[in-house]
Amino acid sequence: MNADCLAMEEWMVGGVASSNSDDDNSCSPEQSFHCNQAPSHMAIGIDPLVDFAAKRVLGSPEHSRITLHFLNSVLGFASPIVDVEILNPINLKDFDADKLSILDIKAADSVGRRYNIEVQTTRPLGLPKRLTYYAAKQLIEQLGEGDQYADLNPSISICLLDAIKFRDEPRLQHAFGLRTAGGLSLTDCLQVHVFEVPKYVIPSDNEPIADPV
Repeated sequence: MNADCLAMEEWMVGGVASSNSDDDNSCSPEQSFHCNQAPSHMAIGIDPLVDFAAKRVLGSPEHSRITLHFLNSVLGFASPIVDVEILNPINLKDFDADKLSILDIKAADSVGRRYNIEVQTTRPLGLPKRLTYYAAKQLIEQLGEGDQYADLNPSISICLLDAIKFRDEPRLQHAFGLRTAGGLSLTDCLQVHVFEVPKYVIPSDNEPIADPV
């Protein structure tokens, strides 16, 4: 398992990873003690759902392969995503009266799909509408004057929710799209995926990570 995969797995089960891989094994004088004492991968005791930690792990341009592995894991496209670019999370206003929105993590893949990844430790009012708004905003911003509607790429909002919203549903993941009550899909251009993190069950064969902090 490579460092990106390990970091993502450790993040998902509750420990942000600290890594001294061969790709980056240099230490400053101030860091030398910790570099010499720490194992190559360890949990550092930070809640991965804390805003800063989540953005650091899933929204870092320097480690976009973690975002890539995460998206492939949770979305399961028939053709895996091969490349991801981390974008500026600020949705700028076109007019003064427009609403300025700042996403947690914004990304695009090599075929043009847009992603908004939100991490919520509470269940704020209006969350479903907010996720829909963010996805719609990313859909609208793809087209300019003269562009064709057929060129629109899917816009996907993903919410990691550290709360229970759908108490009668045992599933961890809930995928919403534009479809009839009978399941007939109109288009995949607008999607919202909600993951209720408290419903996640750690696999029995996972090896616990000792926390030296």
